[in-house]
Formats: sequence, C-alpha cells, structure tokens
Amino acid sequence: MPVDYRKSVLLLILLIGSVAALYGWTSDAEHTQTTQKELDSLRYMLGESLFFDKRLSVTGTKSCATCHNPELAFTDGYRKSPGALADLHFRNTPTLLNVSRQNYLNWANPDVVSLTDQMDGPLFGTQPIEMGLAKKDTAILTKLSSNPSYASALQALFPQPGGHRLNWEEVKALLAVYVRTLNSFASPYDLYKTGDRNAISSSARAGEQLFFSAAYGCSNCHRPPTFGADSTMPMQEQFANVGLYNHGDGNYPAEDQGLYQVTRRVEDKGKFKIPTLRNLQYTVPYFHDGSAADLGEALAVFEQGGRNVTYGPWQGDGRKNSFKHALIRPVKMNTQEKQALLDFLQSLNDTITYSPKRLAIPHEEISGMF
Repeated sequence: MPVDYRKSVLLLILLIGSVAALYGWTSDAEHTQTTQKELDSLRYMLGESLFFDKRLSVTGTKSCATCHNPELAFTDGYRKSPGALADLHFRNTPTLLNVSRQNYLNWANPDVVSLTDQMDGPLFGTQPIEMGLAKKDTAILTKLSSNPSYASALQALFPQPGGHRLNWEEVKALLAVYVRTLNSFASPYDLYKTGDRNAISSSARAGEQLFFSAAYGCSNCHRPPTFGADSTMPMQEQFANVGLYNHGDGNYPAEDQGLYQVTRRVEDKGKFKIPTLRNLQYTVPYFHDGSAADLGEALAVFEQGGRNVTYGPWQGDGRKNSFKHALIRPVKMNTQEKQALLDFLQSLNDTITYSPKRLAIPHEEISGMF
C-alpha cells in the first residue's frame, strides 16, 4: 500500500521527540550506539518523507513517487513519463528496487555510479524537464527548510543555533538513504530457493531449467540475485543491444542511440543497461523505451532474435542489427516451453513490493552518510 504522507509526518515528529530526549543521556557506549540508531531512523524517515513530497517539483504536482510508485514496484506504468511541465521523457522509468546492488544507475550512462549523482538528472535536468528545479532550487530549499516538521528533524540531525537550512547534497543524501532500503527478495522463487518446494509450480520449475540452460542463455545477462546486470560483470557486459531496431546501419531512433551517445564507439549503438527481471508483473511496459506492451511481446523479441519493425519512422529488421549482442539469436520454443518460461518469470514477482515492515533499515549502510 502507498505511504500515507500524514502518518509519515506524524511518525517523524514522534521520532524527533525521542531523538531530542536522547540528547540528555550520558555518553556511555550503549547510549551513544542507541543515539546513532535513532538518528539513522530519523534520516530514513526524513528521506522517505522527501521521496513522497510534491514540493520537490517546480509545480508542486510531482514527487519522486509519482514516477517511482511503490504499488508498481517503483515504476509508473507509462511507456514514457511526463515531467512536471508535461515534457515526455524519452525513456521508460526503471524500478528502484534493489538499486543498492547495482553499480550503474542509468539506462545508458556508465559515468553515473552513485545515487546522488543520478538524482541530478530528474531534479535539475532540462532535456527533458522532469522535476524542473533548475533555477528554482533556492526557492524550493527555502520551502523545505521552513516546513515545521522538516525544521525540527533537521535541527535534531544538524543541531545549530537558529536551525539548519537544507542544501541539495543533504536532500539527495537523505533520499539515497531511503532508496537504498528498497529491496525485493521475497518472491515465490526466493522462497523456493530457501527450501519451500511448493512455492512455485512444476511449470515454473521447468522454466527455471530453460532460463539457466546454455540453449536459452538468459542467465548469461540476467544473473541472480537481481536477475539483471550483475555488479561483478565488466561495464561493457552490463549494457546490451538486443536488436530492437535497425534503421539504416544498425541505428536506433536518433534521439536515443544508447551507450554510443556517451562513448561514441560505433559498436555501442543500441546498447542499454540490462534490466532486472524481478517484478515484471508490475513494471510493464518493457525495454528502455517502453516499446513492449506486455511480457509476451517482450519474450517474442528474444524468441525471434530481435524485432522487425515494419511501420513508422524507424523501420528496419533488428534481427539483422550488426551491433546486436551475440547471444540474441532465434530460440525455438514450443507452446509448453514458452509457458514454462513465462511461469518462471512470474515466480520472480514479489507479491508485496512495498511494506514498511519489509523495508528494514540497514543500519550499517545508513551510518556514515552524513
């Protein structure tokens, strides 16, 4: 269920009171440790409140959660998301679940390796405008810092005479504290792997065998536990051209040529970050541009070894794209095998993608961020 913003603020105020009480304690080791945990909890709750706060957009109509909706596994269901001023983004919104286990945080920019750096695009970017805070950032900070509940929380975190005024590095760091707790490893398949043999169907178990087989090769790119690009893989292996387009000489639509736009290496045309296959039930539509409307359509691309676009401005046979990944090749599947693979992918859905009880605060990750 979505966060109740009013309840979140009330809890934040209660926690502020407990933190304030702690300042009167003696500074023995036990009390110091408890104080640190309370402050970490405050950082988490403040980051969560900021995540759902629409004042982080120039129009006051969008929050981070608008495009990263907990009920949709922190995506938004759109092919391409409209920004605060109705500009359409040229890419599909990726899930935020399990980003703490990833080392590249952008569809096609390997230079973005930290959550706080990634946030600069949505917050301040102009091509396209998302939150629209460029040239409005000072006014937004004033609004946030003067909010009574935020002001009290900031004073507890950064005690100083006259109160503390937020800066953008702190806003981004607080948001990162919250986002790093968004983990999703409680799917039926996870239960199955921990010993519950009845957690998934026999068809899903057959699909698992196909997924990890050499003939299908799915797991070469979509590796557990995230079933996406593995952080241990070399950078070039975490981005792939799967043959979605082939306009002219291996081109993708002109406005988004993928990794090539950063590296300028022709062989990087059409390469995008390999996404997670967890929670596909909620993250539709698929691919970097949201061009697959359902799971069957996405699976057909891999079954056929690419996609033949026969209409529109970007016609071309992606199956013949010269920059396509070597493992994207036609795979023969009968009806039973295709259903088994779909059942396996569905077993990776976490049925409760957001729950305060599930999102336990990893104390060791939060400590030291400020």
